[in-house]
Order: sequence, then C-alpha cells, then structure tokens
Amino acid sequence: MRQVGKYLVRRSLGEGTHGQVFHATDTELERDVALKSLKYELKHQKDRIKIIKEARILAKLNHKNIITLYEIYEFKDHLYLSMELINSETLKFISKNRQLSSSQIRSIAIETAEGLAYAHSRNVVHGDLKPDNLMIENNDTVKIVDFEIARTTDTQKMIETLADDVNTPSGLTGTLPYMAPELLTGSPADTGTDIFAFGALLYEMLAGKRAFPGRTEATILHNILHEQPAPIAAGTLDAADVPSDWADLIREMLSKDRKDRPASMADVLTRLTGKTAPLRRTWMSIWLPAWPPARPALILGALAAGAALAASVWGPAITWLETDDGAPVIERFRSGMAHLHDLKSKTAIADAVDTFEGILAEDQTNAAATAGLSLALFRRYKTEETNDTVLRRAIAAARLALSLEPNLAVVQVAAGWAETYDGTPDAAIGHLDKALMLDPGNLLALEGRIRIHQDAGDKDQARLWLERAIERHPDRRLFRDELGILLYQLADYSGAEQAFRKSLDIEPDNIFGYRNLGASLYAQDKPVEAIKAFQDGLTIRPHPSLYNNLATALFFERRYDEAADAYEHALEAGSMMDNYLVWANLADTYRQIPGRMEDAGNAYRRALALLDEQMRNRPGQPDLISRAALYHAKLGNRDKALAHLDTVFTTHTPSPVMLFRAAIAHELLGRRDGALDMLHRSVRQGYAMAKIRNDPDLSAAIADPRFKPPVPTP
Repeated sequence: MRQVGKYLVRRSLGEGTHGQVFHATDTELERDVALKSLKYELKHQKDRIKIIKEARILAKLNHKNIITLYEIYEFKDHLYLSMELINSETLKFISKNRQLSSSQIRSIAIETAEGLAYAHSRNVVHGDLKPDNLMIENNDTVKIVDFEIARTTDTQKMIETLADDVNTPSGLTGTLPYMAPELLTGSPADTGTDIFAFGALLYEMLAGKRAFPGRTEATILHNILHEQPAPIAAGTLDAADVPSDWADLIREMLSKDRKDRPASMADVLTRLTGKTAPLRRTWMSIWLPAWPPARPALILGALAAGAALAASVWGPAITWLETDDGAPVIERFRSGMAHLHDLKSKTAIADAVDTFEGILAEDQTNAAATAGLSLALFRRYKTEETNDTVLRRAIAAARLALSLEPNLAVVQVAAGWAETYDGTPDAAIGHLDKALMLDPGNLLALEGRIRIHQDAGDKDQARLWLERAIERHPDRRLFRDELGILLYQLADYSGAEQAFRKSLDIEPDNIFGYRNLGASLYAQDKPVEAIKAFQDGLTIRPHPSLYNNLATALFFERRYDEAADAYEHALEAGSMMDNYLVWANLADTYRQIPGRMEDAGNAYRRALALLDEQMRNRPGQPDLISRAALYHAKLGNRDKALAHLDTVFTTHTPSPVMLFRAAIAHELLGRRDGALDMLHRSVRQGYAMAKIRNDPDLSAAIADPRFKPPVPTP
C-alpha cells in the first residue's frame, strides 16, 4: 500500500480511458473510494485549470445511473479523481461471459438512457460511450463511467481518440465501432454522437454482434461512414421480449446524418418506455456540447466520393470542383504537395498543413487531402517536432485516408509511411510499391522506400534505391542529401562530402546542406572548415540543428562552455525541446564542465525519456538501441546498458558508429578489453580517428599501449 496525500491506495482496479484506477481509502472521511490517477500530461497551467473546471462540472452530476465523482484531488503536481466505489462488472465483460436476459437488456437500455438524458439536460455529453464504460452492479443497476475530461486541451477529439489508439494492440477497435460519422470527419462530440453510440450499444445487446463489424479498423471506418447495419430480425426482438418499434428507433439513432436521429436522449427514453409518441428532430433543434468546441486545428476527413476524387487528382483533365476561395481543389492539393517537396522554405511544412486543412475545412470527405495532411505531419515529426503526439496523429490520418480510398498514390504513400513508423516494414513496402505502380516517379514513395532499407541497416538496398531516385530526379537535392547521409554512416566521409556539395550546388541556400557538409568535414579532421560550414548555414538562417552541429564541433575542440551555450541555443529554439540527441549532447558537454554533473544527469534522463518514446514508436531500430546503451552507461546504469548492447550485437550487424558508441559504453563501465575491441572494429570499418581522438571519454583507452589503430578496410 502507498499513500497519496489523504488517500491510502490499496490495490489496482484496472485501467480506464483516462488513467489507472485504484481501490483507496479516504483517511479523513474514512470511506473507500475508486481513485483514478489521470494520465494527462499538463504542459500548461491553462490545461490544469481547464481539467479541474471540467471535473467540477461532472462532480455536480447527481444521478443513480452515473458514477458519483466526489472530488478532484491534486497531490505532488498530479491530478486524481475520487469516485464512488461500486461492486460491479463492465457490460463488455458480462456480454462476453454470459447471455444477457431479456429483462437485463431492457433494464440496461432504459437506465443508460436515463443517465444520459440527465447528463444532457445539464449540458454534459459523455463522448466515449462503449461497453467498457457501462458498469453493471450486482442488482443490475447501471453506472455510466468515464465521461470525457480535457478532450479540448489540444485538438479535436477525433484526432486524439484515433491517435491514442494507434499503438494499442487492437488498433482503433476499442472505441471506433461506437463513433458517429461526424466524429471521424473532425466534429466535436455532442448529444447527437452520444445518441449514435447508444444506438450501437443497444444494437449489439439485441443482435449479439456489432452494428459496424470489421476485422480491421479500415473496414470498420468504411462501414460506419458508408454502410447500414444489417436489420435486426423480428425473431430476435421477440426473443428479447422488447417492442418491435425498438428496431426503428435503433435505425434512426444510427443514421449517418445527425438530423435524422432522435431529437434528444429524452426522446429516446420516451420511445424506449413507450409512454408518449416520438418527437422528430427539426431544423431548430440545438446540439448542446459539454464544452466549447476545440479551436480549429487539424481536421481529418474521409472520402465519400472516391471515384470522382481519384479522377480529379490523377486522371485526365476535367472541370474541377471549386472551393470557397475560387481555386480548384486539384490546384490547392498540388500546392500542398509542392510545399511538402519544398526543402528550402522554413514555413514549407506549416504551409502544407494549412493548405490541406483548408481543403478539409470546406470538404471533410477528401481522402487525398487527409493523406497529404498525414504526410505533412510525418515531415513535421521527422524535421521539427519529434514528439509522440505528432506521430500518432500522422498515423491516424494515414489510416483514415486508406480506409476510404486506397486507389490514390498519395494515400498509399501515407499508408506506407505510417507502417514504417509503426514498425511493420513489409506492410510499408507493399503500400509504397503500389504507390509507385500508380505514380512511378512519386518522390515521397521513393523516399519512403529508401528510409525502410536505411532503418533496417540494409545499406546496399538503400544505395540501390537512392541511385534509382537520383537517376529519375537528378535535380532533387533530397536524394543527394540522403546519399550523403548513407555514405557518412558507412564512414565514407569524402564521398559524403561530395554528395553534400552537390546538394548545395542544386540549392545554394540550403542550410541543411551546410549542416551536413560541416559534419562530413569534421569527420575528416577538418575542424576549421567544418565550423565555417556551420557558420555559413547560420548566416543564411539560424536553425537549431546548425547550433547543435556547431556545438558538437566546439565540444570536440574542447571548448565546452561555448558548446554548452550553442546547445542551449538549439533547445531554446523550441522545436528541439523534444529532440533526444540535443539533450544527450548537452549532457555530454555538462559532464566536462566543473560543477555541472547534476545538470548532466538530468539532461541524460530527459534524453532517455525522449529516446524511449522513439523506441516504442520504432521498435528494434539498432541505432536507437545503441544510443540508449550509451546514455545508460553515462548514467552508470550498468545492467540496462549491457542489455541494450547485447540486443544490438545479437540481432544486428553493428555499423561503425554503433561500434564507436559501444566502445565508449564499455570504457565507462570499466570494461577496457571490450572498449578496445570495439574501437579496433570501428576503425577497421572506417570510423574517423579524429572523432575517436577527440572524445574525452576515450582518452585513457587510446592511450592504452594495446590500442593499435588498424588500417581501415577498403
């Protein structure tokens, strides 16, 4: 047992939508409660205030069919919900383990409707109604749990819901089968979406199957948006001993169009109990959201008219649909893709996002724009914001697009990128190859193909695809950059330098070209030229990655105070705050400055937290695992460091840089023999002696008489 302020935590009761739930005792009031630890990361004070405000609204709900929320409790900068503790099982558990009787079905339906009608009357919607969120007590009383909290602190609920489920083993199917179509196209939850979810629940209880079944989330998405549920057989209704007009009610609740659903949960309840005639919805009906809608942000759409859009994007010239600003959709779509290919403008990614969002704001059924938005988010994740939230949204957008129109090259590309980041390269190759069949020169498909082989450590295949891409697109500097990076990884620093110079010939104001050129020069023991390259890049435009590389050069020149200042500049730029590499580099620098060891430890721990997130998103990547081993070694976490090294060396062929990292890890862990072995192997494979000589952690190892640098293998 542990203490959380006034609460004595006794045992875990399970994991809810918003956090883990515990059986606890309120030691002041001497009562047992269900204590939920909210899992939200409160990055801003306004988010904390909003959650507390919304929880207080829920605490005012007082109904026999809604779980009682006693208080929201704050302890050590963490928020907890103290709730009524009940002896119950979820409807999902009961349905899986025993047959519901006809009286139970009627009772659960009516009591759930009563609870929802009461909540709606107080302008509170549930937002995530599903079998997991209906608790059935021993006396068959229904308790509705897990009303949505803080769903508007970032972006629309739909993105959060889909993105939150991207990394779960079951994909989206935990919530998706009960989501109304408008949630899938960016609208906020409201009373109408609760009615739809309730209809799906009631259908499932009566028919014994889901209203919108499917083995994959793609099938479920398609069915929700385009298909009608199979009619409930009259015999099924008779067997359940429920009125025949329940079937009509369920069909109305599951209408694709909100206007065709019942006017309110109060009307649904009236029809379930049969006390008065049904009330039809009119154009004057008002939807009552529980909270103000989320600010306009990322709006994901789905394709309803797939064939028409497929023709408009890739087919012959026709008359294009024009949007509100007068520009044809095809022109705006192509403009968005052009922004994605623009590697020069510092606003290119933001411009791409804005363009695709603009299309979706006017037509939320555009799969091509949804896929484009996904690719823009992947680009943002790779180059600007390496945080999990951006990645989950990108994957969710790709899946939405694929589920509705798989015959577009851009949709297949987005799906391929999603599978790549999700750690399923074989599936990614299938999507990317299909994209290349539809559009043989597709830049992003080629880039995706190259990335897969680079991630897998298959340098030969990566080089083959790079050469193919350069042959087709000789004036695209992206592929020159990627070739340079590949050669750099192979310790061919002179070849890398030439590739980066060619990139700069194509685009002279390319700051990333200067960043990469400087790195290749430094690896050739040309520190003065390297620093000049970084300075040239900063002359064009300050960028965190340039500060990072400049700082690294200063570090190896043992100018630690200047290096720390440059790394801090990189972090202050904002976009690098979630970059594990910059934090680790800053930690390395702090280690060399007297009195900064505590700061170094904190920076390493921050780097590892960010790196762990990357490793979850891209499991099995040897480069990431080798970095984790090194950072743990620098923190003195011997067992974790050695475990990661063992993973790298037993499951992959380590590259020269991985051998170099392993050498440092062994040296820091007091394993000199292992350090020397790794150093000899890395040099033999071409790793730069300049880097080895300049690394302060290897000073003693290279001074060891047993260190005899071999000649690099040609």
